[in-house]
Amino acid sequence: MKLSPFMRFTYLAAFTASASFLYSQSSLETWSIIEAGHNEIDFVNPPLTAILPGGYGYSDVGAPLSVNGSGEFGPMTFSAQASASASYLGLRTYASGELTDTYFEPYFPEEGDPQGVENFFNAYSYASFTDTLSYGGTAVNYNSRYLLNLSGSIFGEEAFNIVTIQHANVPVQRWSFFNPGNYDVQLVSDAYVHGAFAQEIRVTLQSYFQVYTGYHEDGSTIMGTADFDNTLVLGGVELRDENGVLLPDGTITSASGTNYGIIAIPEPSTGLLAFASSVLLVAGWRRRLS
Repeated sequence: MKLSPFMRFTYLAAFTASASFLYSQSSLETWSIIEAGHNEIDFVNPPLTAILPGGYGYSDVGAPLSVNGSGEFGPMTFSAQASASASYLGLRTYASGELTDTYFEPYFPEEGDPQGVENFFNAYSYASFTDTLSYGGTAVNYNSRYLLNLSGSIFGEEAFNIVTIQHANVPVQRWSFFNPGNYDVQLVSDAYVHGAFAQEIRVTLQSYFQVYTGYHEDGSTIMGTADFDNTLVLGGVELRDENGVLLPDGTITSASGTNYGIIAIPEPSTGLLAFASSVLLVAGWRRRLS
């Protein structure tokens, strides 16, 4: 699969910037976008894109979205679909597209050259939830980790999926899935968070079909699907006191009113868990592009 470092860099960073939560809150959000435009040849700046007719949807309450878009760009035909939905019990995203008769004629805006055809095509879906959790029980201080259950599939080329989680003031942690195949994995936040106060958590799920024609031979047909409409679920929270003892069946209340269970996360030796890296993948690409 050919996937440009620029595309990964741009969209890995787009909706996953580190943030601090200032207020107790809960929220749901969904996006679906289908767009086409120009990349500058040096990959320094974000692409200049336009959303295709019918190719945009947004909800600030996590409502299900489904968009379709298509268009002709020089000899090329681009068609794509994207959908997303969000609840506190699960996130769903889907992105699929096809680009036929690829053709690369770069555009140089810094030289005032109006020639060239679109070389960047993107179908994107995003779903997220933010919640504030408060813990009962006897522990005054605790350490917490989160377990996420992810299932879905990637087919074809230029399709990928990203999961992120941020809790308290820990930097954003992410998992990226680029290889075709079926996924049924458990993801565990790799950092303990210590404290006795309410804790904010934000989880995002993002699916993409994304093509830069400069990485493909002219006349190619590119098809791909990132189907994570099977859902991403927060499976539970591991809470341990300062002595490392797992809290018994306690109460986890949340700003959204959703119930979250206290669980014991297995040790990684089971081979069933994937731990996020706090080192951003984009750091390597940024060095290559600088």
